[in-house]
Amino acid sequence: MELGLGTVQFGGPYGAIDHDVVPGDGEVSEMLRAAADGPVSFFDTAAGYGDAESCLGRHLGSDCPIPVVTKLSPVPEDCTDIWGYVQKCVDESRANLGGIEPDTVMIHRPEDATGPYGREILANLQQMKAMGRIRHVGVSSMTRKRSRPATVWVTLIVSSSLSTLLIKG
Repeated sequence: MELGLGTVQFGGPYGAIDHDVVPGDGEVSEMLRAAADGPVSFFDTAAGYGDAESCLGRHLGSDCPIPVVTKLSPVPEDCTDIWGYVQKCVDESRANLGGIEPDTVMIHRPEDATGPYGREILANLQQMKAMGRIRHVGVSSMTRKRSRPATVWVTLIVSSSLSTLLIKG
């Protein structure tokens, strides 16, 4: 089993405990140092987590040996260029992460995975994987009920993700 450190609270107030508190730089450094020294095998972040990607980038450095999992921002309603959207999301995440190339990029919102662009987003992520830009692709926040219509290709996404990565938001 692999253990990931979720970073949503690095980017803004969130959570069940201290939901109105954002950790300061000292606390973030301490958490990341403990994670690197402990059992953490990946960092989980997203463009939608406020400043979390940038916070990770400031603290980790581009030579971080621990993989970073991030998620695409929502597909804009007026999007006509899915390839451009996927590239822009990955490029922005890389810039926010201080040059760290995300190891895994996931579709964040279930409606983006099961909606009209889902297969095209997946195909573009797979193309980025083939180009060596990312190592794994996946879907986040899929409930059993939501994944039913897309079971065949959601299984494909999961099988190309980290074999023990828990698919959750």
